[in-house]
Amino acid sequence: MKYEDAVALLRSKAKNVKRLSAEDLGRAQKQLGCAFPEEYQLLLSTLGSCHLFSDRPSGEIQILDPLGVRDVFHDSFEEVESWIGSRVLPVGFDTRLQEIAAYVWNRPNGANFVVMSHEYYLDDLWDDFAEDDAMWFRTLGDWVVEIAKFDGEMDVH
Repeated sequence: MKYEDAVALLRSKAKNVKRLSAEDLGRAQKQLGCAFPEEYQLLLSTLGSCHLFSDRPSGEIQILDPLGVRDVFHDSFEEVESWIGSRVLPVGFDTRLQEIAAYVWNRPNGANFVVMSHEYYLDDLWDDFAEDDAMWFRTLGDWVVEIAKFDGEMDVH
């Protein structure tokens, strides 16, 4: 399945949708101090920040609004402004598995996207890469395709 097809499929599963315009994306990148990868911009402009599979009692997958992501993680960091954006960029949260999907900007070889358990700390990943490579996707697109293929019921661990 192609990334674009996965995004289109997930649009039918989305609730509380907020699609970001080019102006919103520019404002978010400026606010966070980082350039968003093209695939992330595509996700936010076509699918948007949203709640996927929110009708399931087992949990949902949230695509986070980058304009509010620092507020979501404010209690997770002593200095949230120095972490969110410049070092890590959380883009999603799976409430069923308690996993966070995020870009970690210092990951080598361009494999900078991770879906990790809530038991890991984003700041730990910055200093010492997790040894469990099974939790790393190479791209946001890989993660989105897996969500669509498995109807939100995948487990990378």
